[in-house]
Amino acid sequence: MARRKKSTAKRRASVSQQRATGAITAVRTRVVGSVRDYVKAVESLLDWLEREIDRATSAARDQLDRLLHEAAKQIETLEERGKEARKRLTAPYRKQAARLVARLEEGISDVAPGLMAPRAKPVRRKRAKKRATKKKA
Repeated sequence: MARRKKSTAKRRASVSQQRATGAITAVRTRVVGSVRDYVKAVESLLDWLEREIDRATSAARDQLDRLLHEAAKQIETLEERGKEARKRLTAPYRKQAARLVARLEEGISDVAPGLMAPRAKPVRRKRAKKRATKKKA
């Protein structure tokens, strides 16, 4: 059977449709390709940004640790200085109080000799020597 011939209007419509489809596909391939490239570029930038944020937070954490360590050292130093200053300031007053107690004891023993028992000297403990420990093999 012989093939039927298309009308001119149908032929024109079909040619214009093919042209439009070809143009659309060409545009589509260009856009899709550029969108893919754009997506890849954005992903790589986001990865870089994430790494930079990690580096920055770890650096900040390290700096904070150093600052806290220095602050703790300074506090310990200040505490030691305070203890030494307190000892220096209170030493004369403690000595003065001890002399006053001794004078009071003398005065009481002169007035009422039987009332006061002789004052006992403070007991000084000997330091315990460290024992040599046997090493286990």
